Amino acid sequence: MFFGSKRNKTKHSSVTNELHSTPKENGSKPDPSLESQEDLPTVQPVQYWNAGTSDWIGEMYKEQLRNGAFDDLPGKGKPLDIPSGDVTNSILKNANVLPDWLTLQHEIRDQLHNLLSSGDRDEKAVQRELDDLNKKVSKYNNVVPSIILQKRKITKEEMQKQYGQWV
Repeated sequence: MFFGSKRNKTKHSSVTNELHSTPKENGSKPDPSLESQEDLPTVQPVQYWNAGTSDWIGEMYKEQLRNGAFDDLPGKGKPLDIPSGDVTNSILKNANVLPDWLTLQHEIRDQLHNLLSSGDRDEKAVQRELDDLNKKVSKYNNVVPSIILQKRKITKEEMQKQYGQWV
């Protein structure tokens, strides 16, 4: 749809009539530049991006549909999987992103597994490793979303038993 108009060679309003009236009618001399409308510049119609009744997005969609752009999309004909529950968790799950507390849980489990599988190590190195693990366990207990998921600190005597709780 176009807004604006072209000027015709005909007179449209009383203002135009006054401009083109004879000097006898309004008592003044006519403006020589306005004597003929043929000399006036024409106003071209302007089309605005949101003007009109046509739906340009719909037209683009229909054109792509006709060209077959949507024929080979993955999952075509299959029902959509609409997540129930917490939308944020479903988005994170789809993006393969784990919450911080789960990432920390995996780190603790892997570090404990490496400590158990290392075999004979000196007592000071094992104690440093346990201290580091227990700092991570404390941090884990502070960020875990439920008290039920909190874990006890790891001791040297019960490392193997406590490893079973982290797996």
